[in-house]
Amino acid sequence: MRCVFSESMNDNALDVSTGAPPSGPPGRLPGGAVEWRATTAVLRSTVRAFTSVVDDLVATVFPADCRACGGSLLRADSLRFDVPVCDLCLSRLSPQSETLVTALCRCCGEAMGMESDRFASPVEGLLCTPCRMVPPPFERAVAFGVYEDELRELLHLLKYNGVRRLAGPLGHKLAQAVMLFESASQWTGDVVVIAVPLFAANTRARGFNQSTLLADEAVSRLRKLRPTWKLAARHGLLKRVKSTESQFNLSTRGRRRNLVGAFKVEDARNELAGRDVLLIDDIYTSGATSRTCAQALRRAGVRRVWVATLARAQREQVEFWSSSSGDSG
Repeated sequence: MRCVFSESMNDNALDVSTGAPPSGPPGRLPGGAVEWRATTAVLRSTVRAFTSVVDDLVATVFPADCRACGGSLLRADSLRFDVPVCDLCLSRLSPQSETLVTALCRCCGEAMGMESDRFASPVEGLLCTPCRMVPPPFERAVAFGVYEDELRELLHLLKYNGVRRLAGPLGHKLAQAVMLFESASQWTGDVVVIAVPLFAANTRARGFNQSTLLADEAVSRLRKLRPTWKLAARHGLLKRVKSTESQFNLSTRGRRRNLVGAFKVEDARNELAGRDVLLIDDIYTSGATSRTCAQALRRAGVRRVWVATLARAQREQVEFWSSSSGDSG
């Protein structure tokens, strides 16, 4: 039978050496600082020991499996925050810079591959062929990671299985992507944040818009990490006014035709005129959605549109999906 209490209850967990004060050798600190440091060390060690006991009790009394990998959830964190995913899966969410060995288009974030050797120049930087031929109506699109492995699994849990609490850790990853804009000369941090909307009937059927959840979590995180930025969430200003066909089985051109007239800006007070907008979505696939939303925003008087997504489906993935079944994008 499994022992409920962790080995961390021993002296090592308390981080106190036998025969020595918890804070180490006495020093020459004024005003009782030595005593206060010793007390603080004991309190912190006690909290760590108590947390370890709680983790063991939760894992023993309320056993559960990680919804992503199937492994056991060994920490109380997963139950306390209602996130049925283990720490290992969360730790495997890697930025694109760590998973791709090729350069990215400086505009849309497409993996360049061999194009990086053909079209790079000190003046224009790296631009993929679509961005060179038809420049997007947005300034730049960034994404946290590639749409695969754990990131794809967790997005599916959020989007299709209704595990809303995953918006917390995933929103923090999205915030990391938004901070990539700091390198852009025109980025000021004074932006209106708008999540790509779902059609009203789809929102009612699902019960939520995953992009809105991710956007709100990212904004909350960024307000702590970048307190000087002015982030104003105004999701209701952009509406999806047309029920569109699933984008999955469509070509890139078909995706763009499918979205014609799908989005409309409702801004009676002209709140967006002359403003910068940060457009948030869960996945960037072909860029058709981002382009169409950006066009609607620009027609409403928006000065610049910046696009940030949690995941980026690279060209090889999109081509594979176009010839097989599985994902929507």
